[in-house]
Amino acid sequence: MKLYIIITLDIHPIGGMQLYTAGKAAFLEKNGWKVVVLYPGSNDKSCAVSSLNKYTAGGNLLLDHRPAQLSGRLQHAVLKKLCRLWRDINADQDLIYIESQSEVTALWGELLAEKLRARHVCFNCNELFRGPKKYYEENIEFFRFKYDRKELLGLHKDTLQKIFDGYMEVPCDDTFLFDAVEPGPIQDVRNEFVEDLAICDWNIAYVGRAEKGYVSNIIKGVADFAEKYSEKRIGFIMVGNAEERKEQIQEVLERCSNLNIELPGDMVPIPRDLYRKLDVVIAGAVCAEISAREGVPTIVADCENHWACGVLGYTTMNSMYHETGFEQSDFCEALEDTLIHKTYLKHVYAFPEAIPSDEIYESHFLFFEGASKRKVYYDVKKNPNVERLSQKEKILVYLKLWNPNCFFKLSGIKKRLCNGSKRAGCF
Repeated sequence: MKLYIIITLDIHPIGGMQLYTAGKAAFLEKNGWKVVVLYPGSNDKSCAVSSLNKYTAGGNLLLDHRPAQLSGRLQHAVLKKLCRLWRDINADQDLIYIESQSEVTALWGELLAEKLRARHVCFNCNELFRGPKKYYEENIEFFRFKYDRKELLGLHKDTLQKIFDGYMEVPCDDTFLFDAVEPGPIQDVRNEFVEDLAICDWNIAYVGRAEKGYVSNIIKGVADFAEKYSEKRIGFIMVGNAEERKEQIQEVLERCSNLNIELPGDMVPIPRDLYRKLDVVIAGAVCAEISAREGVPTIVADCENHWACGVLGYTTMNSMYHETGFEQSDFCEALEDTLIHKTYLKHVYAFPEAIPSDEIYESHFLFFEGASKRKVYYDVKKNPNVERLSQKEKILVYLKLWNPNCFFKLSGIKKRLCNGSKRAGCF
């Protein structure tokens, strides 16, 4: 039997990682692999990408914690629970590949690979590697180990440089570059919202998750642009669940009387007709790439410093970060430059066409084949750099493992209390 285990983030919302996971899982199953998806989240069959509902048995809340935070007993309990998902596997005879997609999932991937004697490659889908809730620095020796074994990949040529920043120099090339392609995110489907969408003087869309760090700057930039051109009727559409930015939308955008705000929520797939009603898109990473390929000028949002980079395919070819030597701007200036001055048209569009997703998924096997053949694993069970859990956190960890429903109920109560209170200490 061939078993492919994907360890990713929560599969219930929609974003690049979820769409990539859904597409790759479908490809693997079509090609004779048994697929298991593990993630930190509930087991509810309510995924925004409906094809992921078949994998919700792999939800385990403790996958949000680094293994070294947990006792050996808890680590063993988590692994035992996960292994129940593939009881028919023979670790000595079957082909087992493990793909992890972030720093914490990579730690669990290594622990699981050691137990199953499997091959584990980290297909790192992260955009940021330092700051709150980022654990690359405390596990840098582990990532050095994976890099030396050719088992660490990135979405961009300089991803590994960013991971090892301040630790060691690594080449900036495409040796460890992979494409987290999303199959068919834009399709020719009928959509009532799109059909009823008003045509304004300018229709601006943000495509992506609202919790991205640059969204706050985008909202401010759109408001500033609307105020500067108050004689124009401007539509602003946020494609994706905007709940995370509801307060800012009310405080910043709704003050603009000439701004028509549309919040359609998640759109899976995105109707192609939507792009025919847009004058400009603001997005980052894959969302920028798919939008640019629809023929709409797409302003790239820098996922690192949260500024505007330029128009993808014209003034920049990087969908995630600004390119050295190129000037950045705020989003108001970027909108003005794109919609009014149209300076991007001084350049010829040169963004490459998309490669068929199945070809890309097939190429991912080359990374397993090119990695070290020796089955050696890093000991992630203990790490002196990892902060230990407090007594309160230990209680929550036990609830997550043995009574997740109780944990969700407690979390819901806490959230409701926090929403009505400005007191510190809410989680």
